[in-house]
Amino acid sequence: MNSISMMIFLGDILHNLGDGLAIGAAFSSTWVIGVGTSLAVFCHELPHEFGKCGLELSVCFKMCVKIFGRSGMIHCLQPMRMNR
Repeated sequence: MNSISMMIFLGDILHNLGDGLAIGAAFSSTWVIGVGTSLAVFCHELPHEFGKCGLELSVCFKMCVKIFGRSGMIHCLQPMRMNR
């Protein structure tokens, strides 16, 4: 794991810890505030997780190109196919 991946991983742990503490504190007040805070955290986390997923996919594809070359890129895409 390179330093950027480690930084993202540790930052995500701290971020999720803070979100969990906020939700817990809100529910300890009243359930209405807890539900509102949970909804706000969900709306905040959705774009955050999409961005992180895009970054991780970008890193994965760059590694696949280094390992397999551009012509071997199909090896990276095969596990993503849905079996029907």
